[in-house]
Amino acid sequence: MRILIVDDHPLMQEALSLVIQTFAPKTRLVVAEDLQAATATIKRSGEFDLALLDLGLPNCTGLEALTTLRTRFPDQAVVVVSGADDKETVLAALEAGAMGFIPKKYPRSILIGALRLVLEGGIYIPPHAVQLPEGSSKDVKEPPRPPREHPAQEAEMTPRQLETLGYLARGLSNKEIARRLGGLSESTVKSHVTGVLRAFHVDTRTQAIIKAQELGIRFPPSSG
Repeated sequence: MRILIVDDHPLMQEALSLVIQTFAPKTRLVVAEDLQAATATIKRSGEFDLALLDLGLPNCTGLEALTTLRTRFPDQAVVVVSGADDKETVLAALEAGAMGFIPKKYPRSILIGALRLVLEGGIYIPPHAVQLPEGSSKDVKEPPRPPREHPAQEAEMTPRQLETLGYLARGLSNKEIARRLGGLSESTVKSHVTGVLRAFHVDTRTQAIIKAQELGIRFPPSSG
């Protein structure tokens, strides 16, 4: 497994590296200090199994780094690891294609659990951003529950819809999902997406990703 850490702070680079090596010691870790270095690295060596991205990179504003990576490398799985973790930022990152969001301020134990979940194919979204009403307590909680044995059946989704959900969690567009599903038409993919939303009783892709987190659904690693 190969993971790209995109962060300009040496201490955070080291912290993330050490955390990952505690439970995935055979992982090959590569560090990029800014967006330019990250894009050059992916272009040179191919897409990584996962990219951990800081939103506060030099010469970037807001979600610029995330949207650039998602546009240039649509198959690259990206999880944001950021110091800015307000609800609006978290949801905007998910909408822009992040398949998870881990706040930097979390204690080591929570960070380990969140990274482990992501690397095992789960989705981590800070509970305060999606589960608690405005003005309520925002205490850090443990990562989501263990994966269900039969999540597709529990959500009343077909295997194809569950596969589509996995690509939605990776931020892929309908066109990109169609290609990954063997050249299906975009209208067919749209039908599958609609089925996913209906199964979860939600209206948007972001809400579907949040629901997948709540159910503990895991996704297999990308095949490339």
